[in-house]
Amino acid sequence: MKLPSHLQRPFFKVILGNDDIKALETWIYHEPSLEEFLSPDDYLTLIGLDFNDKKAVIELEKLISPYLDFLTYYQNLLKQTLSSLINNPDDFYKLSQIYDWYCQGYYFLRKLALTYGLSADLSFCDESYQNFQLSDDALAEIAQQALWLYDDLICQNIVLINPPSYDVNIDHFKDFRDDTQKVREDLL
Repeated sequence: MKLPSHLQRPFFKVILGNDDIKALETWIYHEPSLEEFLSPDDYLTLIGLDFNDKKAVIELEKLISPYLDFLTYYQNLLKQTLSSLINNPDDFYKLSQIYDWYCQGYYFLRKLALTYGLSADLSFCDESYQNFQLSDDALAEIAQQALWLYDDLICQNIVLINPPSYDVNIDHFKDFRDDTQKVREDLL
């Protein structure tokens, strides 16, 4: 049985490297509903983890992964990222994330990823890109592309079937868009 989404979120934050494991430890000890959803053995193992150990995140991931819905998490995260770019197209962190997901098999993000996400990603690690700026036209294009992709996800014209990964031997999404929908990203 999967954990409810509000109970999955803190685990994802740690497993995917965005949050402190010590904060998760405190949360675990103060979240009584975890015991309802985990098997008795898994719950005891969870509260018995040594969160100070360098391998704690690895042990946590092995233990808790069967209770997490990675695909739903990424679907929601991608929709949130696109929604954010609609309203704030100059968010380099979000654009960089789009580039990362493209590299991990979400090839439907190609236009945003290669036209803007790569430059945003480089701005974090390459000094020659530190002053990278987006023109007003580029910002409008990013917002439009993000809106189209967001709509395609909502309408299930694009359906994620696997979380992003560098595994090239699996399909990561199904594209049900017709040719005119696919071409629109190249119109701008």
